[in-house]
Amino acid sequence: MKENKITNIDDIIASVNTAFSKKSIDRTEHIEEISECLMTLGKSDMRVGQAFENIRSKYGGDLFNMENDKLLELFKELITPSDK
Repeated sequence: MKENKITNIDDIIASVNTAFSKKSIDRTEHIEEISECLMTLGKSDMRVGQAFENIRSKYGGDLFNMENDKLLELFKELITPSDK
């Protein structure tokens, strides 16, 4: 396990930037790590939606590649209000 835990939205954005600068295999692994962090932070930090918009505007089509469906679906879930 890695010692450097992602603890806030800014770290997530930085991690996504890192992930998108890597090769596909590394990127997929990195996105899984980011997804885990988002699951923890997403429901409590209202900036998740803003983070998604920033990332989507920066990477556009890249974010919507098949390998990134997991991350995209997670963001959609997190930015959709829930009454549960």
